[in-house]
Amino acid sequence: MSSSGTLNFQATTRRLDIKISLPAKSEMDVIDDSEYPKLFRLRLFAATNGASVNTTTGEASIVITLNDLNTLFWDTWLDTELLVDNDEAEIINTLSETSFYVNDNTLTPNQITLVIATLDNVITEGYNRRFSIGTQTQILGIFCDLMDPTKEETRGVYELAELFTRFSYTLVTDLPCSSGSERSLQCDRALITAARLPRDEINGKRFNGQSANYFTLPSDLLNTQGGRESSCEDIHFIEYNSQQWFLTNDNPVLSEQVLSVGIRGAENNFTSLDTPVGYRIYTTDRRVTPRGAQCVLFRPSSNDWRPNSCEVTSDQSNYVECACHHLSEFAAQAQTDNLVGYNIFVYISCFVVMTCFFLALLTHQVCAVYSMFAARLLMHMCFAAMCLQVVFLTSVYVSNWVSYEGCTALGVLIHYFLLSQFSWIFIQGLNFWKVFVMNDEHTDRYYIIFFVAGWTLPVAVIVVYVVLMYAAFDWPFVYDVRNVGLDYTQVIYGDVHNNGDICFIPNGYAALASVAGPAILSLVAVVIIFMQAFQVKPQWKRYDDIYMGRYNTTEVKLIFIFWVLICLTWLFAGLHLVFSQLWLLIIFIVLNFTQGIYAFVVYTVLRNQLCRPNQGNYSLNNQLDNTVTLLENNRYNSHSNLVVLPPEKGSMNGTLTKGDMKNMAAYTNPVIHRMGDGFG
Repeated sequence: MSSSGTLNFQATTRRLDIKISLPAKSEMDVIDDSEYPKLFRLRLFAATNGASVNTTTGEASIVITLNDLNTLFWDTWLDTELLVDNDEAEIINTLSETSFYVNDNTLTPNQITLVIATLDNVITEGYNRRFSIGTQTQILGIFCDLMDPTKEETRGVYELAELFTRFSYTLVTDLPCSSGSERSLQCDRALITAARLPRDEINGKRFNGQSANYFTLPSDLLNTQGGRESSCEDIHFIEYNSQQWFLTNDNPVLSEQVLSVGIRGAENNFTSLDTPVGYRIYTTDRRVTPRGAQCVLFRPSSNDWRPNSCEVTSDQSNYVECACHHLSEFAAQAQTDNLVGYNIFVYISCFVVMTCFFLALLTHQVCAVYSMFAARLLMHMCFAAMCLQVVFLTSVYVSNWVSYEGCTALGVLIHYFLLSQFSWIFIQGLNFWKVFVMNDEHTDRYYIIFFVAGWTLPVAVIVVYVVLMYAAFDWPFVYDVRNVGLDYTQVIYGDVHNNGDICFIPNGYAALASVAGPAILSLVAVVIIFMQAFQVKPQWKRYDDIYMGRYNTTEVKLIFIFWVLICLTWLFAGLHLVFSQLWLLIIFIVLNFTQGIYAFVVYTVLRNQLCRPNQGNYSLNNQLDNTVTLLENNRYNSHSNLVVLPPEKGSMNGTLTKGDMKNMAAYTNPVIHRMGDGFG
């Protein structure tokens, strides 16, 4: 569809505007998709009465109105080149110094073709004269939008990668040939570096990418004999953080990173290098492992990744190092790991357990009419357990995007509160030893000592761990990916599997020594304490030293069950940290739920002291009762050879044999003395 007209210039008028409108599809229903969107062409000819095209500047200006075209947009004045011949001029849509973007809507194949053709015209203009920084940034923004993994229409469109390589050379237009002639641009999905260098500086040159990636050219890449060392070449380096344009049916590339290197005009001249190029690609938080990785280069003809002329020189736990006898687009392929991360059920279980522990703490503070010292120590352990759930859940949630410093802080907090649980288990065991074995009813005078020990012992363990790891192995406290060659497991605290799952202690042996070791020592000490306590069980069995009015024999069993649940829960949590198997995660979730519900039922509902605020009453009727310290109204059954104890609400029925009664005779005086302390 063409139209024509006449431009009438008044005297002294040197400039007129021509408005060209490209109608939207809705206004031209008769046009099918094959003809939409439209390109345009404008011809100026047959100037009369002394008017002529300005052949000195060869320029004109036009403005384009786009009516909702879902394609490449530009919205400012365009300096458009004129083709001048015998006072005739033809304007073509070669664009420069423009503002444009790609619409967020899905592009049709015809629209993608138009985008590629338009960008090709823009880049061609960029070879003739250098674009401003603003224009370069806008063009880079278009390419980065087209790399968006959510755009299915640009997936596997390798023509865009070729166009992007051409665009990289526009960065060095009009630059002199010198060692400083290097320019870079970057966005979230790509980093471009282009340089115009003498040949002797290109040989052996190293390009540094993001996240410690790098690419090194061989020292004998270009011929520098016969005075050719000073001749210049344009070279580019592109680091993609998206494999959108290279996406194939093969395995995904490591960390979705692709490296592209080439020399302008000689892209196909370096297919069999004597000295290989070298590059290194680090893993990010993706679930791919470099172990057993494969170095590959992209073959446009077959649209796939091939290991031809490439070999792995190193496959450490967080990077792959390759050598290839080719200049092309490079990557590394690896298998996706089989590690199972944390799902919604982990979040639910941790939230439930946090709530249950909080309610237990609240009930103890609000409803504790006659608070016992042992119950106060138990609440310290519950507080440590609640804080551990909070920091554990926080680490699971934020570790995928938190900084290295933040990840280290989370690892320290998990380490501290995990050890605090076991330090308070040890403190409770020590208190029971004083009460049950040593007959000390006034252990509350040690409260400050217990308090300091319970909360500072984990600090001491962490300090010793950090000092030993730093002094003996020179491990950094915070992981820094810029430290080339640093294994992510050789750090004191950090991402456990380098995949964004959770922040703790990456090294399994270090975790075993600094977490499992102190926890096992605490539990062994508690076992030894209770072995002694159960040797003299009759002397404390029927007292109420833990919860007033409730027998020790029942409360000790309940606390044992609580401790076992806590130990098993974090045992399987630790095993899952190491092996990341689904069945380990399931057991952890089940045990975590169980310990939370147990804390709620026993220490929020059943041990709410408002339910039974009265102190237990003891009888001093006779020597027999004195030795066994029975509650009131105990009945002695001579026919059954048993002393029948009255049932207690919330406690198990207990009986003492006559043999137990005789064995307790030795403890008569200490018991009476103890009762005198308690009631006298």
